[in-house]
Amino acid sequence: MNEKLLFRRARPADTERIMEIIRQAQAQMRALGSLQWQDGYPATADIGHDIACGYGWVFEKPEAGKSTDVRGTDGTGAAGFRAVTAAAGKTTGTEAAGKTGVSGADETAAAAEEAEEAEEAEKAGEAGGRGETEPAKAAAAQGNVIAYGAVVFDGEPAYDAIEGAWLTDGEYVVLHRMAVADGEKGRGVATEFMRRVEAMACGRGTGSMRVDTNFDNRYMLRMLGRLGFVYCGKVRYRSGERLAFEKTLGT
Repeated sequence: MNEKLLFRRARPADTERIMEIIRQAQAQMRALGSLQWQDGYPATADIGHDIACGYGWVFEKPEAGKSTDVRGTDGTGAAGFRAVTAAAGKTTGTEAAGKTGVSGADETAAAAEEAEEAEEAEKAGEAGGRGETEPAKAAAAQGNVIAYGAVVFDGEPAYDAIEGAWLTDGEYVVLHRMAVADGEKGRGVATEFMRRVEAMACGRGTGSMRVDTNFDNRYMLRMLGRLGFVYCGKVRYRSGERLAFEKTLGT
């Protein structure tokens, strides 16, 4: 599949759609038995704070008949990605994946694995009495926001008290609250979102990327392994303990 996606900052008008995607992710995790995001987090207030601080970023599909040659607020505009066969480092600007350490062959395997995981998730959703919602289907048909994440260059206080050790001591980027819309899972969207964040960080000269996730979020854990993240220890939030990972960039 060849598809143009715009990677841009989230706007207040995107909040309702972002929360729909978040609720879909919460329902999927619940159906699969994961404890992550089952306490009302992320809430609308969390997304509103992200957007107000400039942390929120989205992938947006262009509407049918409209040009994808548009510019995002970071000045990079849209860039195509091939969910199955694209090798790392073949886009440009902040869309460039840079040295992600993932080969084209690995990309193919990753996309295939994500497709298998998406099928599992769909079955779990059906077992839980829920499928893709009509609004989600309409949004997919029309072109809309299909993924969200909070990209933070200001640091994460919880990371200062890691039970373990980070790979680096310098500046880093954190990705929080990433979610992909129903109907778009299994197509490499989450992987590409991670790569765009890595590329943005490399463009700013930031030395590493850090992420944390729940012990039972197997999809995220698999993706972090594929993308070359290294387990560094545990961090704690009020909601509980998370596994922490880091990847050095530009090496």
